[in-house]
Amino acid sequence: MKLLVINPNTSRNITDTIAGIAAAAAGSTTEIEAVTAPFGIAYITSKEESAVALEAVLQVVDERAGEFDAVAVASSSDTGLEEMRARLAQPVTGMSESAMHFAVSLGPRFSLIDMQKTGAPIMRALVERYGHSEYLASIRLAIHLEGGVAPDQALLLEAILREGKAAVEEDGAQALIVGGSAAASMSDELSERIGVPVLDGITCAVRRAEQLLDVPK
Repeated sequence: MKLLVINPNTSRNITDTIAGIAAAAAGSTTEIEAVTAPFGIAYITSKEESAVALEAVLQVVDERAGEFDAVAVASSSDTGLEEMRARLAQPVTGMSESAMHFAVSLGPRFSLIDMQKTGAPIMRALVERYGHSEYLASIRLAIHLEGGVAPDQALLLEAILREGKAAVEEDGAQALIVGGSAAASMSDELSERIGVPVLDGITCAVRRAEQLLDVPK
């Protein structure tokens, strides 16, 4: 399977991070190609910015039609997910939708750990759109990242640990979803230290695409 992973942001360093995480998550028969939005926003932080990025995402899939077996959109706001599904025959997955799909299979309650001050309304709207409101334990802000990049990985890890443990102990979460790409490589360590599954959206979007196409691992 060839999976086209689209970064709706224009930041190539984020695309490089996404490509590495996606490749690590993919099965042996899955080929990952990660591409950056050709125009738009350096880092999406609002619904308005996501709308601007939508046109760039659609341009990419229109130009690459027929070159891939599935598409994954790599933004926590799932930019262009519904629009791409309306115009493509191939499966299209999104970070947040895929992470929620797997989260609800792990336990009756999950929490979202966000990295943007403006993220909670966006994520709450997505939870409602995907029909998971009854499963949402909480949305917690661990840290605000400018441009989606963590200047200090140790500080980021401790912030997520703090809010993740609180989500489990105070909110009753039985699975956690960590937003964005900055902390995706920490999922295994976070799971071990918090004691519940910690999901990152990029990994989930890749595995959901493979699941939809019944790709062997």
